[in-house]
Amino acid sequence: MIMPGKLLEFMMMVGQLKRVKRSGWIMENVKSVESVADHMYRMAVMAFAVDRGEVNHDRCVKLALVHDMAESIVGDITPADGISKEEKHKQETEAMEHIRELAGETVGEELYSLWEVNSKVPVFKSGQKNYTDLEHHLRKKIKSQVSFVTSMYSSAEVVI
Repeated sequence: MIMPGKLLEFMMMVGQLKRVKRSGWIMENVKSVESVADHMYRMAVMAFAVDRGEVNHDRCVKLALVHDMAESIVGDITPADGISKEEKHKQETEAMEHIRELAGETVGEELYSLWEVNSKVPVFKSGQKNYTDLEHHLRKKIKSQVSFVTSMYSSAEVVI
């Protein structure tokens, strides 16, 4: 069970993701920089929308919602920050341990377990696709569908 005070702290901490801007976007001088929360939400919607037979749908939605949660504490660390992969992982692990404690035993363990999958396995684990593979898969699928729809409309006669 989550203690009410810890639940509030957990919710406020996760809410900070709305204010953490994606560092890569800032470095590329993108005008309207998305937040980490924007990114996580889009990933979750992409996971929700994917064909159910292709991936473990529910797990991918959860992975998308959790994968950058540590950034609510450590920020969006990139290679340009000069922090080693080991140090980044250490900081994110400590952040997720704190988040696990705040979220309560059951929810906290699930959050930490999901985060741990993506922090250790960048591509595949036991033949299961993770959110990174899902994003790549969805981007390819969306591009092909957009190409099809674009060619269909460009070759169609407009009737008013």
